[in-house]
Amino acid sequence: MDRRGLIVRGRHLLRLDELSVIEREDPVYARLVTKEPILVFAPAVKQPQPSSSLTWSALNIELPAQIHLLSLIAWPLLKSTAPPQAYDQVLLRLEHLDVNSTGYGNRDPYQLDITFMFCGIRITQATEVTLTADQERTVAQTERLRWPTESPNTPVWSYGHQVIRATQQIIIFIHPGTIASFILNYKPLD
Repeated sequence: MDRRGLIVRGRHLLRLDELSVIEREDPVYARLVTKEPILVFAPAVKQPQPSSSLTWSALNIELPAQIHLLSLIAWPLLKSTAPPQAYDQVLLRLEHLDVNSTGYGNRDPYQLDITFMFCGIRITQATEVTLTADQERTVAQTERLRWPTESPNTPVWSYGHQVIRATQQIIIFIHPGTIASFILNYKPLD
């Protein structure tokens, strides 16, 4: 102590704006400050090719401010345990941050067309799974909170997301304030 007051270390942000703007943008800034992206690297299998550009994005489209990409992972994690006929798959986790100009949040789910969302691939199928990606969400919801004495026909409350396939488009719905996990089948673009 230096006898002049407390010493506080860290990063401090002071934002001056109208209250409605602060309420709308605060969840986004809170996540940027507390949950900075973590870069993970694995050993290279082969030497990377020199590139004229040092920047690259896996996304073809810009995600809206309320949708946060949590993870994009090759699936299954261990390709050696996957069946040989397995599709090319990725695990996608998205979070709906529930940002709205009123500060109270819009309760309508956000529709996102993910068919050509990523560079070099076309999404052909999306299956919603649990957060741990160990089972389909529909199966998990039917088994959720079931006691051995209950009838299997008793309805269970569900707040699931939707996946719609309209012709060749894959559209997912993400409810505000939730995290959605999807296993996506894809085909490389020629």
